[in-house]
Amino acid sequence: MNLKTAARRLGVHYQTAYRYVRTGELVAVKVGGSYKISEAALEMMRRRLAVEDEPFVRRAEPSIAPGEALEDELDTMLESTSLSAQPVFDLATRWLATEIGDACILRLLSEDGQYAPAVSFYDRDPARRGLVAAYLAAKIPKVSDLPTAELYEESRVLVEHHMEAPQAASRIAVQFRQYTEDLMSQSLASCTVRGSSGDPIGTLTLLRQPGGRPYSDEEVELLRQMAAKVEDAVARVERFSAAWVTRDHLYESVGHLFALDDSLTLSAVADQLMDLVHGPVPQAVFDLDRRLVAASDSFLELFSDEQAVADAGEMRLVDCINCGADDIWSRLLSGANDFLVDRCGQCENDRRAHVSIHWVVVRRRDGTPVAVIAVCEPRQGANPASTG
Repeated sequence: MNLKTAARRLGVHYQTAYRYVRTGELVAVKVGGSYKISEAALEMMRRRLAVEDEPFVRRAEPSIAPGEALEDELDTMLESTSLSAQPVFDLATRWLATEIGDACILRLLSEDGQYAPAVSFYDRDPARRGLVAAYLAAKIPKVSDLPTAELYEESRVLVEHHMEAPQAASRIAVQFRQYTEDLMSQSLASCTVRGSSGDPIGTLTLLRQPGGRPYSDEEVELLRQMAAKVEDAVARVERFSAAWVTRDHLYESVGHLFALDDSLTLSAVADQLMDLVHGPVPQAVFDLDRRLVAASDSFLELFSDEQAVADAGEMRLVDCINCGADDIWSRLLSGANDFLVDRCGQCENDRRAHVSIHWVVVRRRDGTPVAVIAVCEPRQGANPASTG
């Protein structure tokens, strides 16, 4: 249909429909000097307009008891951690500095492992906070220059109950020596932060100003516990990011196949799809009837029903991949959401419990759906650049 017909069926002015095309909201194929809109593209736009008209209902704020505020807030943040762990980092450093004192710094290794930039810090003294921020931003230190350098080689805790003033002052960069009184620390407690492989990837460090008491064993244990929360957040970001990036790469690759030929069928490119799905990140391509067309070994390992294979000799996917599938497929194919992330939370199997499934629908140039992609978080962290 042409743009005028599409505008009439959508119940909007022609210029409004044209604006939808220009912004990419309404999928259209330009033929000569006019636009052609498919039925699928029209239905997708109609669904999106209907969603925009639905009333927004704010989710009720969770009730948190005062004594459990930190733990509950951290657990809530961890559950929602996806592409960034910064909220967890900032809460961890702020709480440790405020409750234990006086300042807390989280450092994580650079990609080459030579430097350790501060990714989060907090000083409970507001007058000193800006100075510390400037000091940390002025220069990214080499690991070998840090007083906690040994913790990047071996996972453990370092505690210095009392640092002599000349030693503490010597650690301050010469450009900031005029602020020695504010930047100098008397006691230090630092804990290694480990990556998913168990190797050190950073440090979580507490610092106290001169005149403060040394850190107690109980306070060091709290530091350990908070470092574990930071490690959990880092691992979650690694897994989620690996699935997210792999989904985007696979989506672009599959979409490119159908952008070249409007008459191409999914079965005709099954072999090419098998070449695209590989690596440690579980990934699969389905047709519009939810039949599996191609899948990586890691996907089949995660979701194949071993009992069905043993009894009937046929591969069948376990029910949890289809949990809520009616709603997911409806939202994907209607155009309400081309991208969805769904938590596989009803599985009792340890392999699949709480694994996020990243869905996306692949469409032809005119907006007609042709395939659905599912990518899952790997059970351990994976380098997104090397997956898919």
